[in-house]
Amino acid sequence: CYPAETENTLCDMTGVARAAVIGGPDDRMGEAARAFLVRDAGVQLDEATVIAWARDNMANYKVPRSVVFLDELPMNAGGKVDKAALASGGAGGRISPRRQGRPSPLIWLPRTTPSSHCCAVTAACPIGLSRGN
Repeated sequence: CYPAETENTLCDMTGVARAAVIGGPDDRMGEAARAFLVRDAGVQLDEATVIAWARDNMANYKVPRSVVFLDELPMNAGGKVDKAALASGGAGGRISPRRQGRPSPLIWLPRTTPSSHCCAVTAACPIGLSRGN
């Protein structure tokens, strides 16, 4: 699976706003690409259309074997696509099993915040600060 190349090519498709690709088990190839796409507003795409377009525009081993459409891609605290959430089924409004019952991650801010601590404090700050410190 070549996720970055596949993602970039899928983003060239008309109607695709964002793309994330992860590897998933495949009986024939061992592992194959699985695409998660965010459509442009008002665009109707389906899995068969995307796969057919991909077959015409990339090598067969890079073509996603399945496509999932999401309203938005899950992002981690660093602003990158959370591919672990995609792999565990935590996308599309569901909570990733690895996050259930755990507080949200800290949000990092510049050191110009009023606090001497460099993160925005959540309800479960690891050093015991509360909001407003």
